[in-house]
Amino acid sequence: MPAPDTHVVDLVRDFLEAHSRFESVASHYRDGVLEFEEVRSLVGESDRSVLYRLKERCHDLYRRKAAEPTEIGPGELFDLTVGSLFHEAMAFRESFYQRATYGPKLDDLRRSELEEAQALLPRFERILADAEPRIRESLEETGQLLARISKQLRALLRAHVGEGSLARFLIERGDEVAERIGSTSDALLSHLYGSTAAARMTAAQSYLESGFFAESRGALQGVDTAEGRALIDYADGMVAYLDRDYDGCVASLVRWLEAGDPDPGLAELAMSAVGRAEMLAESGDGLPGAADLTKGLRALLESR
Repeated sequence: MPAPDTHVVDLVRDFLEAHSRFESVASHYRDGVLEFEEVRSLVGESDRSVLYRLKERCHDLYRRKAAEPTEIGPGELFDLTVGSLFHEAMAFRESFYQRATYGPKLDDLRRSELEEAQALLPRFERILADAEPRIRESLEETGQLLARISKQLRALLRAHVGEGSLARFLIERGDEVAERIGSTSDALLSHLYGSTAAARMTAAQSYLESGFFAESRGALQGVDTAEGRALIDYADGMVAYLDRDYDGCVASLVRWLEAGDPDPGLAELAMSAVGRAEMLAESGDGLPGAADLTKGLRALLESR
């Protein structure tokens, strides 16, 4: 049985969003059009902000609660760096908030004839004078930490390479992930899985186990190996079953079974489909090849 997947895909998805939002915040700040609401969507103390979600996911996955010291692996290092990123981004948020809140009030204080307003004026001027360099410094440090996290991402993915959901995500959004670590999708998949074909096989197997047969067929595009062709036959058979093409279902599953070394878990699902197809077939003579296929599947399951 494959190991249960963690939520590393959600973590990587949040990382991609955080990277994109930070680039937007930095660009709008340089152009002088940044609004506080956009900063709040990047970082804050609730899951409305992407960096908060990223930090919490990292803590859930990698933060050890045991009293004993533990070895720092790729996940723990990623967690520590994300924590630093979050707090640096919060420093940026606080300084930007001060400027956005107190800046518009400064002219009002200058025009006010109240003695207390004039007494507060120097304090507000100092706050604003200090805020601007802190904003620039925190923004730069946040960008540097995000770049460091991007470099750490490769090792983090490697630590979760056995998880089918990750392989599926990298097939679907590999270009985005690869861009953030300065690579290409094919190079990243080859680094993690040994080859793009192996990555696609891992993703396809995960799709099949989850019942996403058409998606499995798509993941296997370009995989020209005996094992890959066998899985394509299986996926085609199950898609045909769902399309009520029972002759096509049986024909494809026969090819899959005859390819040799079939997965028992997939065989069990195929057995259910073939039995149902026989019941639903319009022909009173049954489905050609269905009896032999059922016999072969039953023998495989009994030999487990």
